[in-house]
Amino acid sequence: MTTRHLPADPPRRPPGRYDAPRTLPRPLLITGAVLLGVLLLVSTYLAYNRFTTAQTAFGVVGFRVLSDHAVEVQFDVHKDLKASVLCLVSARDKDNVQVGSATVTVGPSSTDPVRTVHTLTTTHRATTGEVTGCSAPQPSVSP
Repeated sequence: MTTRHLPADPPRRPPGRYDAPRTLPRPLLITGAVLLGVLLLVSTYLAYNRFTTAQTAFGVVGFRVLSDHAVEVQFDVHKDLKASVLCLVSARDKDNVQVGSATVTVGPSSTDPVRTVHTLTTTHRATTGEVTGCSAPQPSVSP
């Protein structure tokens, strides 16, 4: 068995051909890492705040196809009892093409959740009825 000896020093570069390797000062690396972490936290908070505050919890209870031009969608909305929310209700056909949609206002109520039944007019026979989202109405801006 032969023994192979590894050199003690790493290979050297030819003199005068390459610059010495540069390293960033340690305080600059720490500052950059902290700034990157703060930027990541702020952007995460802003994204979370934007996409979760306007949404209202809802759940589809069921749907019933009434005819070639109507579908009934039954859904529950969890909201503040005194608040009103807008829910987007839609219907799709067998090819998953939207054949009807409507914005339904769910007003103040005395119970939570609020059970809502909406009959949606469709352009063709629907095979499913769904609620795609509920949110608080946006305040109107007057000119």
